[in-house]
Amino acid sequence: MEGGRCFRLKYPRLFLISNEREAKVGEVVEGSRECHLFVWEEELLMSLREDLEGMMWSNREDEWRWSLEESGAFTVKSAYAHLMGLVGPKGLWNSDEERVFVRLWKSPAPSKVVAFAWKVLLNRVPTKANLAVRNVLDPETTNLCVLCNSGVETTNHLF
Repeated sequence: MEGGRCFRLKYPRLFLISNEREAKVGEVVEGSRECHLFVWEEELLMSLREDLEGMMWSNREDEWRWSLEESGAFTVKSAYAHLMGLVGPKGLWNSDEERVFVRLWKSPAPSKVVAFAWKVLLNRVPTKANLAVRNVLDPETTNLCVLCNSGVETTNHLF
């Protein structure tokens, strides 16, 4: 992989014409042999070689690493901290709102219930009003309830 993108996806033509699709990149580079390529395929191969320049080859087995932890191991705490950072900077909510979020994530409720409650609190449930605001539905679409035809007030506040 290079830059988070797999070489098979970055160079699909080279992958397609390769006879060694199951081999590791290092094995192919070390044991490369001459083959007849079109000019444009030669250019792709040169680009691939540039991407591979300076890489260290290892015979170790590939492993998953969680980049948010120094140890490389996944933790819910680091995922939570990262998600909270994405939702908004610290201090965005008042202390009551932060307390609700902390209690929500420590709740013994099933994870899908907690995730749904989090979406509700952040106003991310795909209601008609939210879909209209995000231009998924035509803004001219009525916000009347399809079941009872009553109007629905929309708010962007958490509580």
